[in-house]
Amino acid sequence: MAAAVNARTHRTSRGAIAAVGAAVALAVAAAVVLVPRLVGDGHNTVPPAASPAPTTVLLAGMDGTGHSDSLVLARFGPDSVNAVSVPRDSLVAVPGHGRQRVSSAYLTGRADARDAGAEDGEAARAGARLLTATVSELTGTTIDHVAMVEMSAFATLADEVGGVEVCVRAAHHDRYSGARLQPGSQRLTGTEVLAFLRQRHGLPEGDLDRIVRMQAVLRAWTHAAVTDGWSLGARADRLASLVTEHVRIEPALDVLGLARRVASLDETDLRIATIPVAEAETTMSGTRGLAVDPVEVRAFTRAFLDGAGESAGHAPPAAPHTTLPPGPAPCVD
Repeated sequence: MAAAVNARTHRTSRGAIAAVGAAVALAVAAAVVLVPRLVGDGHNTVPPAASPAPTTVLLAGMDGTGHSDSLVLARFGPDSVNAVSVPRDSLVAVPGHGRQRVSSAYLTGRADARDAGAEDGEAARAGARLLTATVSELTGTTIDHVAMVEMSAFATLADEVGGVEVCVRAAHHDRYSGARLQPGSQRLTGTEVLAFLRQRHGLPEGDLDRIVRMQAVLRAWTHAAVTDGWSLGARADRLASLVTEHVRIEPALDVLGLARRVASLDETDLRIATIPVAEAETTMSGTRGLAVDPVEVRAFTRAFLDGAGESAGHAPPAAPHTTLPPGPAPCVD
């Protein structure tokens, strides 16, 4: 299980934190987006380590209430990044608490610790431990580290890198998220990106389509970095500050080592999918969410994180909700 999470980001090199802090916690595509550019701009002159072992990181995007709004389980290998999204409404076994939405695991662990007299910092670490244990049990995956990021940071990141190009199939005017979108391609910045990522209402498959939007943003940033040759050296200090303000990473997570590992990747080395889910259901306690079959989820996750599936020339053991291809992000709902 992952070690406890510090209240603030562990600091090593500012360039490395700018690269890998955003890489690890602002999600998987940022690893491919930021690290190669900062390394290429001279922010990391340390030679890469030889054949590092794969590292599995749970990336948790947290909303303002403490719910896990976005969950990505990423396997950082020596020559690839494979990641699976876990829908926030998945009904899962939370250790010691029965079936709940996976998004509630952090709050449940934090509340237990507070009830036992823990201070805020220790309560937050207890919440992170329970969230990690819950996702590990669901996916059958040993999680090496956990990184937690405030979802609001995506707005700041979008402004820092000049926005993101997205494409939607239909117009959206959602009063809940604030999304205002026209059909076709458009560039979003700041709070527009956040609204795009938060919209659930008015989408054919609700939160599952919201996950596809998150994956599309990650894919778009990756493609832009590779094809446009972003130069982020001048932004290193600002990105380091962004990570420090919005990200919590374990001290045990070797961000510099992860930077070395990711630096040689390109967009074809990033694969993202969503775990298999079933129809919505309501538990005996009245909680409504998405049913998941742990056996299917474990089989799919194990194969996908290990690099099996489409890129290996055969279908994964269970069909995911979506797998985005390399290249420009496709139009989404």
